[in-house]
Amino acid sequence: MDLPNHIFLSKNERLNGKAYHEALLPFFKEEGDRLFGHKIWGFQQDGASCHTDGRAQSWCRKHFDFFIPKEKWSPNSPELNPLDYSIWNEISRHVDYKKVKNVNDIRREVKKAVIKIDLNYVREVIGAFLRRVYSVGKNEGELIFDEHN
Repeated sequence: MDLPNHIFLSKNERLNGKAYHEALLPFFKEEGDRLFGHKIWGFQQDGASCHTDGRAQSWCRKHFDFFIPKEKWSPNSPELNPLDYSIWNEISRHVDYKKVKNVNDIRREVKKAVIKIDLNYVREVIGAFLRRVYSVGKNEGELIFDEHN
């Protein structure tokens, strides 16, 4: 498995439903298809307003093989998103914040940090998804406390 490409928003760019559904969702779909090839893969979001936007929901239903609509999301869906519960922390751990003085520096450092992440770690975190879904269900949608992934 390869690592995904990156996309950065400009300083004054606001991520609204229109920008999300026109620019980011096609990027995510393209990256998912590139990374997973012909395998069926799913796409999950949290409750951010750009994610719940009707255009975004409609686009996802139409283009993703497996998509959970907002009406069926867990109230604590970040508990289920590998980026939220693990990967961002791992990226942050590899960023050299002493070298960050401006936006270009943070972009460079994030790109370098992503390359440093062990792909076995990423596979392990993604592999924990079903276990976490079960834990959230068992906890009736409440937060779960898990020391690993």
